[in-house]
Amino acid sequence: MAVNEVTTTIVGRVASDITVRTSPQGKNWARFSVISQERRFDSENNVWVDGDRLFVSVSCWGWTAVNAQRSLSKGDPVMVMGRIGTHEYESASGEKRVSLDLAARAVGPDLSGCWAVVTRPSRDPVAEQPLPLSTPATEQPLPLPAPAAA
Repeated sequence: MAVNEVTTTIVGRVASDITVRTSPQGKNWARFSVISQERRFDSENNVWVDGDRLFVSVSCWGWTAVNAQRSLSKGDPVMVMGRIGTHEYESASGEKRVSLDLAARAVGPDLSGCWAVVTRPSRDPVAEQPLPLSTPATEQPLPLPAPAAA
């Protein structure tokens, strides 16, 4: 943790496929988007209505990246905690844009919207090897680990 680091927790739904890549240094990392949408009760019409939406780009590293891809899919309810910041960039048309980025320390299902079965991976040295370097066109879901012997 750094001085004046801004950390937050986002609760929402996975809004994109979770893709895992391997850095040139051999570290696994993943990127995906999360949407958090407010729901408000409209007392005049006696109905729930959608409110403001927030899109956040999430990145995570190591086992967090691998396990996020193995455990979550687009549309799943999720909670993500980490360091938040903005990323300024220029679009293809030359327009300046800003995105909200969250460097995740923890990722997990939001159990208020689903149930989960927790499985701890075995410490198989083969499973701890970095994933092969991939490109977006060839990315495949990672295989699930074999269950640990009882």
